[in-house]
Amino acid sequence: MGGGGQTPSTTVQQTKQSNEPPSYIQPYLQKGIQDLTALYDKGQAPGYYPGATVAAPSANTQAALTALYERGVKGSPYGQSIMANLDETMGGKYLDVDANPYFQKALAAGFKPQTEQFMQEVVPGLASQFSKVGRYGSGAQQDVTMRAVDSLNRAQADATVKASSSAYDAERSRMLGAAGTAAGLFPQLQAADYQDINAMGQAGAGWDRYDQSLIDSDIARYNYDANKDWNYINRYLASLNAGYPGGEMNGTVRGSAMPSTNPSADTLNAVFKGAGLGLSALSMFGFSDRRLKEDITPVGALNDGQTVYSYRYKGDPRTQIGLLAQEVERVHPDAVARHPSGLRMVDYRRATRSARSGQAAASAPGGLM
Repeated sequence: MGGGGQTPSTTVQQTKQSNEPPSYIQPYLQKGIQDLTALYDKGQAPGYYPGATVAAPSANTQAALTALYERGVKGSPYGQSIMANLDETMGGKYLDVDANPYFQKALAAGFKPQTEQFMQEVVPGLASQFSKVGRYGSGAQQDVTMRAVDSLNRAQADATVKASSSAYDAERSRMLGAAGTAAGLFPQLQAADYQDINAMGQAGAGWDRYDQSLIDSDIARYNYDANKDWNYINRYLASLNAGYPGGEMNGTVRGSAMPSTNPSADTLNAVFKGAGLGLSALSMFGFSDRRLKEDITPVGALNDGQTVYSYRYKGDPRTQIGLLAQEVERVHPDAVARHPSGLRMVDYRRATRSARSGQAAASAPGGLM
């Protein structure tokens, strides 16, 4: 040891690690737990919502469901009469001219003028001619008249055949056209019918959603009232647990001071070399934020120049010793972590590694003292 040195001294500091919440916050935690226990002791667990939780189908929805069911059972009311007429046409009902009243009326309308002209002009003209020759009412007059009637009948019969053939061809065309119309029209009729029912269902669904939202709102309000005391206390406790700055350090550590050639290392000796607490025991993050401490006083320095302070955690009467996280962060940023609350925490193993390496160099043969 170089000359002019001083004899080592002995220091005593309180520095035991604890994971318990700081003493200043414990009364609040205890009060919250007492309130929670008192609420539990009442034996009144929140009950289930007493009313209906699902809205009943609205009148609109019920009407849409009923219409949809009847549509499936009875078929489309819009297309029933149309499809019935198409079925008759495709079945050849109107190919029989005798069964076609429209065809018969058309023939009667066409033959009526011919018949009237024959009865009003031809028959009287024949009678006049036979009367002039004094043979009115004779067999010759009747024979001529019958031949004229027969000629009229044959002409009308021939016209009937031609008209019937034309009507048959036209009806066959209508049969084929009706088949094509049915193929294209029926799906459209079905779609139109379902579109109407779907519109009813959409309107009903809107009312159903509104009714359900009213019930959901009532359930939310009921659940809030039933659980508000539990939730209030739990939020209070959770806030306390999230805000307290972790564990504390207390206890007794003894150690020999460093030689007087480096008197600022006395505190380092006291913290790290006493009472069986090796450096590995401090290799963890602990709260060391300046904002948590008061009565902060410098008491020495580490070998790497970091200042060591004595301090008290706010609300705690015990004096402790250590570093300040804000200062450590400037020298060893990897040794500082941020708690979700925003407070800084220090890993003392990382924060003091340069100090330990300097101490080892000083202790080596030929090293600086």
